[in-house]
Amino acid sequence: MEGGLRFEMVEDGMKVVVKDNGGGMSFDGNKSNGKSLGSGITYKRIQLINDGKETQSLPIIKSDENGTEIGLILSI
Repeated sequence: MEGGLRFEMVEDGMKVVVKDNGGGMSFDGNKSNGKSLGSGITYKRIQLINDGKETQSLPIIKSDENGTEIGLILSI
């Protein structure tokens, strides 16, 4: 599996994008292959980032059978 990490300055802060070329994520809670925990883990990490902040960061998620890309804008 290959992946990447990208940082970009945007108007609202810093955009962080994590990308991989795995099998994608299921958003319906269905773990058909018994291995996928990606969406649950991702949302828990974002909750930790947002904990105690006035402005909440919302993820931008693109996922299909060719991989997943998750972007998050962090206020700085």
